[in-house]
Amino acid sequence: MLVQEFINNHIINGLPITQCMRTEKCELAYQEHLQNCEDTPDKFIMNKFFSDETIHHCFAINEYPYSFDDYSQHYILWINPVYQREYRIGRKLPNDVNEIINGIINNEDNHVDAFILFENSKACRTINSVRHFHVIFYNEANSL
Repeated sequence: MLVQEFINNHIINGLPITQCMRTEKCELAYQEHLQNCEDTPDKFIMNKFFSDETIHHCFAINEYPYSFDDYSQHYILWINPVYQREYRIGRKLPNDVNEIINGIINNEDNHVDAFILFENSKACRTINSVRHFHVIFYNEANSL
């Protein structure tokens, strides 16, 4: 799927997109991961990223990314529930998150020059108690 198509349909018009938008292989791996988790998905994320309560957020590559066009990269900005009120779409992101975003865009090897940041609707989330935003990096020229 082209990132621009996703923006037009999912972000701007709010039209439903097929389940998780992952490739079939990636979706199967994700479902297997969920079944094999010893904890709930929410507890798994808390243990993986927020064992230290002072950590406000974690910026990580999505291990089960949505399927987009070439040169796209899918990250997740995980928010520690203790600090979730500090993070709202439209507010300025913390400096370290901005630095990571700019570093990815400015690295010519990535072939990306733009990004979108969004939060799935509650009905489309697997992880409900840990707020998270999807960050998709892409190349605008290849996504039109």
